[in-house]
Amino acid sequence: MILNNFPNTQQTFSKKSNYWILTWFAFFLTIVFTILTVTEFKQYTEKKAFDYFENQSNVILIKITNRFNLYQEALFGAGALFNTSNLVTRERFKQYVDDLQLQKFYPGIQGVGFSLIIPANKLQQHISSVRNEGFPNYQIKPEFKRPLYTSIIYLEPFDWRNQRAFGYDMYSEKIRHEAMDRSRDIGLPVMSGKVTLVQETKQKTQYGFLIYLPIYRPNIPHISEDEKEKNIIGWVYSPFRIDDFINGISELKQEDVNFKIYDGLENTPNTILYDGEKTSPTNSLNVNFSVVKHINVAHHDWTIYFTPSASINNRFDFILPYKYGGFVFLIGSLLTIIIGILAKGIKQKIDRENENRIAAVAFESQEAMIVTDANKNILKVNKAFSDVTGYSSFEVLGKNPNILRSGLHDKDFYENMWRQVSTLDSWTGELWNRRKNGELYPGQLTITAVKDSSGVVLNYIGSFLDISVRKQAEEQIQRLAYYDSLTGLANRRLFQDRLEQEMKRAIRNKTTLALLLIDLDKFKDVNDSLGHAKGDLLLIETTRRIKALIRDSDTFARLGGDEFTIILPGNDSLININRVIEDILNEISKPFDLKDGHVGYISCSIGVTLFPNDAKTVDDLLKNADQAMYAVKATGRNGFSFFTLEMQKTVQNKIKIANELREAVRLHQLEIYYQPIIDLSTNELVKAEALIRWNHPKKGLVFPNKFIPVAEESGLIVEIGDWVFVEAIKMAQRIQQSTNKLIPISVNKSAIQFNRLTDQHWLNFLDSSGLPRGAIIVEITESSLITDSENVKKQLMLFKELGIEVSIDDFGTGFSALSYLNKFHIDYIKIDQSFIKNINENQSNRALTEAIISMAHKIGIKTIAEGVETNEQQNLLKSFGCDYAQGFLYSKAVSANEFESLIRKASFN
Repeated sequence: MILNNFPNTQQTFSKKSNYWILTWFAFFLTIVFTILTVTEFKQYTEKKAFDYFENQSNVILIKITNRFNLYQEALFGAGALFNTSNLVTRERFKQYVDDLQLQKFYPGIQGVGFSLIIPANKLQQHISSVRNEGFPNYQIKPEFKRPLYTSIIYLEPFDWRNQRAFGYDMYSEKIRHEAMDRSRDIGLPVMSGKVTLVQETKQKTQYGFLIYLPIYRPNIPHISEDEKEKNIIGWVYSPFRIDDFINGISELKQEDVNFKIYDGLENTPNTILYDGEKTSPTNSLNVNFSVVKHINVAHHDWTIYFTPSASINNRFDFILPYKYGGFVFLIGSLLTIIIGILAKGIKQKIDRENENRIAAVAFESQEAMIVTDANKNILKVNKAFSDVTGYSSFEVLGKNPNILRSGLHDKDFYENMWRQVSTLDSWTGELWNRRKNGELYPGQLTITAVKDSSGVVLNYIGSFLDISVRKQAEEQIQRLAYYDSLTGLANRRLFQDRLEQEMKRAIRNKTTLALLLIDLDKFKDVNDSLGHAKGDLLLIETTRRIKALIRDSDTFARLGGDEFTIILPGNDSLININRVIEDILNEISKPFDLKDGHVGYISCSIGVTLFPNDAKTVDDLLKNADQAMYAVKATGRNGFSFFTLEMQKTVQNKIKIANELREAVRLHQLEIYYQPIIDLSTNELVKAEALIRWNHPKKGLVFPNKFIPVAEESGLIVEIGDWVFVEAIKMAQRIQQSTNKLIPISVNKSAIQFNRLTDQHWLNFLDSSGLPRGAIIVEITESSLITDSENVKKQLMLFKELGIEVSIDDFGTGFSALSYLNKFHIDYIKIDQSFIKNINENQSNRALTEAIISMAHKIGIKTIAEGVETNEQQNLLKSFGCDYAQGFLYSKAVSANEFESLIRKASFN
């Protein structure tokens, strides 16, 4: 690293000064005490205000209750009038109410009235009687027919507003009806719910309520509810307009409290009876009080919601806590400033005392430092300078720093360096220097000009580090970024860069380049069987052999694993390309000495593509080479293939099928067909094989050989295989429930599916179905058994331990080996239909089939013959002792519904 000029020690320690901590702590305490002051005084003020507010609310509540008691006394007086007289005339009732002096002693009441009960059979008699009293237009309202009527016949004062209620049947309206019934049943005053009085007009309408007191026939018992209902003659009552009622209680005029009255126990917009808020219940300091009270008056509930009015701010100073807080903050801030000034003065004094010692320590740092005069003569160096350069202080004093020059930089380099120092007062950069012993080393140097107040240069200070180790590390990092750590070859990143450069060169020179993609055959077998160390040794030896066959101008890279690539630029001759490829194939096919007595045998598959003939981009070239290489793999490996347009079409077709297959899975276009497996000793259906079909919307029913290979390449086989397994379990359940038979169903398991580490989800679903483990047979191909034997063995052994049987499909078509059957504890082998097809005419097929059956039985494996189509084939298989058979002789693969019908078939003779 490079140091700048000497540190400004006062500035450095000023940034780190502890006096700031003390100052900020004092300021922090100021903030804390300010907050505490505001909080305490605010809580005190609000508590005092709330206590006052709640007391005022209670006073209002008491006054409302007392006023109701007064009104009820008036009703009880009217009730006594009826109870002490057999006949209360209109004049006598009016005289009684006038004597009450309602406006003087009962302000807020609308009047006192009497509602008479009228049976339906006496309605006309009643109307005639009232009309004869001088009310010719008297009528009971409303006028619909009902078994019982009531009518307001007395209501005093009988002014224009109360006359609107004359003849009104209050019993015909639900809310009044309920209050009247309750009053009748308990014999006491009862208040109604919220109503609009019939006295109201369209102007200044108010909500109202009524209080009823029942009047019974005098001198007749009315103890029980039946007696009360039988003997009641009517009700004295008082109507109230709520605003007039509240305004009539002069004591309620509390300026500091607002309140709302709700009918019942719920405060909702529908139940509001009175809204007396004068202003918003909150003030500018967000003081927000509220009190909810419930009262029961005349056996009816009211909810009263109290809130403060803005005038409460005039009674209590809510700003005062903030004034106190501001005062505390001001005093604290002044103290903080004083503390800061005192602490800074003390710290500056300490800084000055330590400044010289700090400067000396800084100069003797681990970075090499040199001080020169204005003429660049060395005045002083530190110990680190001597350690890096090998020169002692005595050897360099008075000399020019150019004694360190390496000779690798020209005159212009140094002139530009000093020119920047002159204009910018400093220069930083990397350069090569020479030690006293002549050794060159990379350094990072900073030169700073020290000037006086007038801008004249006094000194130059240089600080530098030996960065040899860092440079080596950077080179190593660079190598790791672009080269393969095992083989030393270019890695994928460097390969792609080289390929891009060679493509550009080929375009400029109008030449052709060849790209070879090499994949080692059977490398995985060596790596798995002999271990990774031997696998690495094989890769290193492969690299050595191929490098010996190509030119230095060719790019040889390892893309990863056992995959390599070679760029052959400037090749216009296919003969030269073929010669290189043939040499590689021959060299790789030779045995590899892997030490410790181990020998490796591999081959390689090479895909070749040409630029610009086959593709124009790096990605397309790699895809083409990959397709060509896989074409070699598909035809037996250990060879090479040039990319062709036909390969491209094949790949595009596979991609199209893969995309359509993904859509088929999503749209449930796949269907399971079931082919019976017959027990040859009884001719009964005892097992089945699940075979997948694709109901393509355009192509119709597609057989698995058309799409399963694509599913395996794309990885879709895992999802499809899981679905087939689940459907097979459901089918086995369905068969067992409908026939009470257990028909094991075999499901095919691809080699790709064995790459998954566990099939636990299969086992969980099978167990949750309630079926035994024997309900499913896992069927695999011989190639799966051979390709990845260790991984397959683990999973097959697990199936065996869990009671799931395993069958080998298409036995005899490829790598048949009875040792594998015994090794993996196979339960069934399925003899391929190619043996069965000509078993009558072909003596060899007949002998092989009989031998397979015999050897299988000797190691405890049962046999299933595939593709049985004739009775002659069946009879021969029976004579050989074959256990089971399947084929068109019995049934083709059929849908689930058709298969259920086949199960009910007694025999398949």
